[in-house]
Amino acid sequence: MHFRFDYNGEFKGYASHLFAAMKRMPLRVQEKLGRIRFPHGLGVPALQAADLLVYLIREHAEEKRRANDANIPPSAVLSRALTGHRIRGDNPYFNETGLRMAIPENLAETLRKMATRTD
Repeated sequence: MHFRFDYNGEFKGYASHLFAAMKRMPLRVQEKLGRIRFPHGLGVPALQAADLLVYLIREHAEEKRRANDANIPPSAVLSRALTGHRIRGDNPYFNETGLRMAIPENLAETLRKMATRTD
């Protein structure tokens, strides 16, 4: 999985640092992590579409959190944006099961150890 973010000089350093830390984490999906790139978004329509999708997913997650109800259906716009997925499992990070598959059980301990490393 490759990561592409719209170029932003201030964000690039932070994102690169965070991505490098993520590559050192013992994630169960470690072998799927690819590269990080920062193209200019105006020339990359797919990047703009991805930004919109992430925004819609975030809004939906916030709506569910505010209502304390995980069963709130997505908005019509988000539903339409997700119609291209082949099977429900195409969006594994959209639910708790997918997160549990990717994140190690001892994540808090791992993050503490990484924060104290000096390499």
